[in-house]
Amino acid sequence: MPNTVYAPLLAYLRDARADRVFLTFAEIEAIIGRPLALSAQVTPSYWTNAPYIPFVRDLQALGWRAHLEVRRQRVAFRRAAAAHQPRNPPPRTEPSVQVGVYLPLPLHVALDAVVSARGTSRQAVIELALRTWLDREEEHEAAGG
Repeated sequence: MPNTVYAPLLAYLRDARADRVFLTFAEIEAIIGRPLALSAQVTPSYWTNAPYIPFVRDLQALGWRAHLEVRRQRVAFRRAAAAHQPRNPPPRTEPSVQVGVYLPLPLHVALDAVVSARGTSRQAVIELALRTWLDREEEHEAAGG
């Protein structure tokens, strides 16, 4: 099992008996033991279309696909059919530069959506996002990056 923040979530999905699993943001936070990144709550590509994120590669390697449901404040996980899994997956490579997160909405709109969904202040959401970013930077440095 990979040594990442999401290792407990990967283990949870690996052991799941159902082919579909729906987890709210709060449930994911309880599983991983820390707040979910702001970008994970508002950016669909965080879960589905970011092969440069080790978690997404590991999720797909386990045979799972994920879909962010922003309005429901949850992520839908679906076990992929064996026929859709590549026979020769591309080699795993890390990007040579840190790739930024694409937000399909203006930042203030995404921020307001999270503030509304969490029932908290903008300041609290910004502090959470900053804390999450700093944690990722520390993890990246600890991994030798």
